[in-house]
Amino acid sequence: QSDKYEVDDYQRVMGKMKSGRSAWVYVSSV
Repeated sequence: QSDKYEVDDYQRVMGKMKSGRSAWVYVSSV
């Protein structure tokens, strides 16, 4: 379960990167 959750978060980070957002800030927030 935790693995699936982590993958979901990673996909969200990738999405922000494509949008030009600061992905690393998002990661730090998590």
